Amino acid sequence: MLDTAIVVHDPLGEFLDGTILHGPGHVIRARDSGALVLPYDVDRYQFGGYVRHGWGEGWAVETGVPRMCPMLLRVVPERPWVYWTAWVVAKGPNASGTMRLIADTNGPTIQAGNLSGDDLATLDGRVTQAGFAIGGRRRVSVREEGFLALGLYLIGADVSVQVSAVTQSRIDVAYP
Repeated sequence: MLDTAIVVHDPLGEFLDGTILHGPGHVIRARDSGALVLPYDVDRYQFGGYVRHGWGEGWAVETGVPRMCPMLLRVVPERPWVYWTAWVVAKGPNASGTMRLIADTNGPTIQAGNLSGDDLATLDGRVTQAGFAIGGRRRVSVREEGFLALGLYLIGADVSVQVSAVTQSRIDVAYP
């Protein structure tokens, strides 16, 4: 059960982006209304551990051309989980694809870290013009506090990522 979460995106506008939800009742209510939420450690609020990007019209993905939504996350060794989510919109009749969180070896890596576990998420048949939430989690291993370059890597057709976010947490829950 998820007790504390942060609102990443609410397509209906009931919850403001960045709102911290306390208690499973609030988290369930937000999820049931269609809001994207991520597990969140409140004690990390002042020091990072969460990053969100709004991409406007979105990172468009055309057939066979992979795209990556870059993110730089402040990480600490004592939090073994990284959770990610994205709001994906169909841009054509053949909307499909796969998405996963990767370590961005071309990014400004200030801290070396490893991601493990399989978080490959499939978009096929679920993306609409109104949008669709997708997400996953991976284990993260770092030796010391620092910044880790990450990216949501997407291969597909006729889709666009409008919002992406990642958080690091000690909370171990199945996600999404």
